[in-house]
Amino acid sequence: MRLAWELELQLDATSLGWIRQHAGLLTAVAGERVLGELKRLACCTAGHHGLEQALDLGLLQGWGTDAAAAAALQQLSISAGLQRGLNDEEANLALPLARLATLLPAAAVQRLRGSRRLQQSCGQLRHGWLELAASCEPSCEVCLDNLAEPMRLQLHRDLECDLPALLLRLPAAHARAAMERWRDG
Repeated sequence: MRLAWELELQLDATSLGWIRQHAGLLTAVAGERVLGELKRLACCTAGHHGLEQALDLGLLQGWGTDAAAAAALQQLSISAGLQRGLNDEEANLALPLARLATLLPAAAVQRLRGSRRLQQSCGQLRHGWLELAASCEPSCEVCLDNLAEPMRLQLHRDLECDLPALLLRLPAAHARAAMERWRDG
């Protein structure tokens, strides 16, 4: 499936049926191999669609992904990165990480034998997104300005170079302003 997304090919209905039918066997494959494929898929231009398809086909059921991940993956495209003020280099680094963190809890990255750095980054991004969501009223937009100054500073420290990945899930105007501050910092 990953190869189809890298080469921009369409899988036929028969292939998709076989993948769906045998999805449960994926948990028997070495975690490193599965994670390697997910990383490569996350790096594809349309990787967010490929990861959505993997969710839809049931390929990730054994690693604690949830249904909300599919909706969040929608906003993790190259164009979304550019709308949020990321340049091409920043988008190419931030998008795969944001896609993986959206898809996989840190514990799943650990079970897939991801590096400590990847486990930490995914865990901190997910924590950051939860903090941001919890900091606003139901009627307001999610943004860093809703966090108290000490919490915002801690978030910046925790994420360091991964902050652009966090900003991909913010509304575009707020993300652009935060990117400018991050670059100046």
